[in-house]
Amino acid sequence: MPGQERKPSDCNTAVSQFQNQLILLRSEEWIPALRLISEGAQKASFGTKKTLSSALAEEIIAAANHDVKGYAMGKKDNIERVAKSSTVNRITTVV
Repeated sequence: MPGQERKPSDCNTAVSQFQNQLILLRSEEWIPALRLISEGAQKASFGTKKTLSSALAEEIIAAANHDVKGYAMGKKDNIERVAKSSTVNRITTVV
């Protein structure tokens, strides 16, 4: 119908948001992100009926939504938490 816009699906929206976020990152930041996403998809699909492509799609959507239930965002959150803890411990021992 004229005048009506087609609403993109949630998957397309999440993928385009993820692509926009990757564009903003420097290459040394997005290479580890892609590694964690592919690692999470491989672990989710190995030994299960889930295909690698569907696991990869779920990982990308979780990363685009900053959902820590996804493997990549969970690992990133864990790495940042450990680094922050290390910095706080180092500061308190110096003071």
